Amino acid sequence: MGTGRRFTTATVMATIRWHEDAHLFAIAVVAFGLGLYGYRARRRRRPGWPLHHAVGMGGSYIALLTGFYVDNGPFLPLWNRLPHLSYWLLPSIVGTPLIWLALHRFTRLERQTRSRHGQDQVTPLSR
Repeated sequence: MGTGRRFTTATVMATIRWHEDAHLFAIAVVAFGLGLYGYRARRRRRPGWPLHHAVGMGGSYIALLTGFYVDNGPFLPLWNRLPHLSYWLLPSIVGTPLIWLALHRFTRLERQTRSRHGQDQVTPLSR
């Protein structure tokens, strides 16, 4: 599991330089938690699992990007011209609407598929 390896690496790195990297450890905890949430949703396959899986994995990816930009943003071309707060906010500002759009499309397609197969229709036996 890739997220587990990144979490372990972040833990070791944060332990070595705690005062400089404690915030990266917090980001790694959030990313690992969201990734685990998405992974478990997929493994359990309870009703509605694709939505939980997408939120968990997408949120984990946003957290990992946030950690990358917070740590490396000042050294990247163009990013080094942005205010420090943007390293924390831009991944969420861009990623959250993309996840929402994907979930919206998925639920719309799922409803269309169910209605084509007649699963949304009320019959006397289903009352």
